[in-house]
Amino acid sequence: MEKYYNREYKATLFSLIFGENKENLLDLFNALNGTSYGNAEEIEYTTLESDRGFFLRLKNDLSFIIDRTLGVYEHQSTTTSANIALRLLHYYSDLMRKMIDGKLLYRARMVKIPAPQFIVFYNGRNEQADEVIFHLSDLFERRVDTPEIELKVRMININDGRNAELLEKCSSLAQYARFVCRMRNALDNIQDKDQRWKAASDVISDSINDGILPDVLQRYRSEVIEMYYWEYDEEAHRWAIEQDAIEKGHKEGFQKGQQEGFQKGQQEGFQKGQQEGFQKGQQEGFQKGQQEGIKEGIKEGIKEGINNGRLLEQIRLVTKKVRKGKDFSVIVEDLESDEAGLRPIWNAVNAEAPSYDEQKILDRLIPESSAD
Repeated sequence: MEKYYNREYKATLFSLIFGENKENLLDLFNALNGTSYGNAEEIEYTTLESDRGFFLRLKNDLSFIIDRTLGVYEHQSTTTSANIALRLLHYYSDLMRKMIDGKLLYRARMVKIPAPQFIVFYNGRNEQADEVIFHLSDLFERRVDTPEIELKVRMININDGRNAELLEKCSSLAQYARFVCRMRNALDNIQDKDQRWKAASDVISDSINDGILPDVLQRYRSEVIEMYYWEYDEEAHRWAIEQDAIEKGHKEGFQKGQQEGFQKGQQEGFQKGQQEGFQKGQQEGFQKGQQEGIKEGIKEGIKEGINNGRLLEQIRLVTKKVRKGKDFSVIVEDLESDEAGLRPIWNAVNAEAPSYDEQKILDRLIPESSAD
């Protein structure tokens, strides 16, 4: 039997537990901060509307104020984004616009604002540490020792066996973690739609009988079944695609690289490496490439191509900074390199000024590289 859903906007179970029940939210806040506030009515919800939150179809965030603290809490069951601090900066900015009359900003009198607290509760499939801190300054294009603006996000892992002390202090969060684990285990490897629907319903019934979120699951039973039926399906689908893509990429990437030649692989590899971070690409990409290449009998000439590729990337980086008029010592610091290794490249780049022809610079360095 085919089932149809309204997917325009759905509150996640997380938002139902803590965004509809101030007692649960107060327990969570106290557990996180080591406080002992007792009056849940002191909490004022400030959660943005669905079209201003993180997702249009899934409402996985909530915000609130208690005792001059503005809490912004979110749950994530998919791969965490490195841009989460920037997303929360947008969210916080929208909250400030909503809470504060813009005209007040031009008055001489100081406008007081609550101290923000940004927390993400993670229960996805990928392995994560008990707690990870994301900083807005990590996204800056250049490293700044003392950022003019900063935003810190705590990501707390609530999967089975993680952060037991926190879960012990907050019963509703512990029950939520157990329920998610049960639902994930029940729906794993079930493809038939009707069987998945029944499995989700059985998990809810068993959880109610076991005293896991009985009030929420009884009140929102049909919504939670529907929610997890398609939310889990999307989560599993995204995760499976990601894993298949990684495996397929490893297998086909090296074959295609051998067939089409190192030059094309070098161009695409460096373009992707620059986007995802040259350091990570250098450490992981070349290491995996060398390992797989050796296994499949990559010819000795590719080793030279790899070395030239690394050298060419360094030439491009140094050339870019020389064009900007940066001194050698500044370039060494920017590239986090050693002077001895970078000096020949710097000399060769300057020798080819002002044209900075990459091939000529490379020709100057290849004898030095071979000698080494």
